[in-house]
Amino acid sequence: MKYASDNTIAGTVIGSPGLGPRLRFKEQHAAKGCFDGAWWPRSREPVTEFSALAAALVDRFGRVDRIGFNPGAWDLAPARLAHGPALVRLAAFYGLQQHTVVVIGPRI
Repeated sequence: MKYASDNTIAGTVIGSPGLGPRLRFKEQHAAKGCFDGAWWPRSREPVTEFSALAAALVDRFGRVDRIGFNPGAWDLAPARLAHGPALVRLAAFYGLQQHTVVVIGPRI
């Protein structure tokens, strides 16, 4: 198992690389569907990659509550990630496609 299911919390990575063209969203007028965007991580390191993803999404949508992922596609992940004063729960779902990440928040 590659998921740290205890109560460990990883801090936000300082100087995490910006997402730039690694993150794309559907046009606002596009039909709703299973996917609302695409993201291309640069590594299998969940703290680094999920920190950068959460930072980009917070700028656009507000708070990120949870990031779901398949632990087979990532290195060891903590149970929670500190993002400023908030915590983002990281949830391992073996049923997800290996290269699919689900992000949950009040406006996401």
